[in-house]
Amino acid sequence: NHNHHQLPHIEQVATTLLALPARPVVLHLSVQEWCTQKISPRQFYRVGDLLMGRTTNGFVYPDTPWARVDLESTRVCGHYQQPCISVKEALEPHVLNGEPGFGLSDLTGNDCLHPINGRHGIAYHSAMLAHWFDTALALWQKARSE
Repeated sequence: NHNHHQLPHIEQVATTLLALPARPVVLHLSVQEWCTQKISPRQFYRVGDLLMGRTTNGFVYPDTPWARVDLESTRVCGHYQQPCISVKEALEPHVLNGEPGFGLSDLTGNDCLHPINGRHGIAYHSAMLAHWFDTALALWQKARSE
């Protein structure tokens, strides 16, 4: 994963899409690696952990390639007034509080990254997207009725 080397592309994709004649809403959804596969048993990263992956050597948590992509997505969203969903920002308080249903096996399974491998990963992502769309629809309906 070398996405953190491609940060300018986040803005390029957004500006390309926003330049279309029927200007779309560009919803940015970012995911994060929650742990390393190099350590067993798997455990969540902690502040100060040195990342040991092939593409993450030299990173110290919370500065990760995924955090950099998330930060750039948030910047682009703000600049172009587009919505962002940061899965890490949404789920991290539950993870840090050790709440049931927010362990690694619940979020990503053993690969630490892909929500499809977690017991609830897809459900959490779906709920975040549904919440965003429900909120957007309510705002749109309110604006139309005024």
